[in-house]
Amino acid sequence: MQTDLNSMLENDTSEMIALLKNIRKKISNNTDITWSSFDNVEELQAMMDKDFVEFEAGNFSSLKEYKTMFLPTGDFEEMAISNGWGKEYLQFASEFDKLYKNMQANHIIE
Repeated sequence: MQTDLNSMLENDTSEMIALLKNIRKKISNNTDITWSSFDNVEELQAMMDKDFVEFEAGNFSSLKEYKTMFLPTGDFEEMAISNGWGKEYLQFASEFDKLYKNMQANHIIE
């Protein structure tokens, strides 16, 4: 039973990292971030790249920031709409919410 739980936790964390990396792939130097809270694309890219290192080491303390970025009119939604991936964003947001709740329920994050 413990092995099943560990496997499930690993799946959730791996899927969360993969989801955020998919969003990171959408963000290029040409990404319109006008309606986001970031001053420039490089700032966002650097933050995400730094966080991936932490996530892969098992430290999800900054994941709460991403939750706010997924809120309606949050950074990711605004960027998605401005850059033509709004429909895909809806799938990303739904998956993020599911994984985030699982990770909270399993005390991976607060």
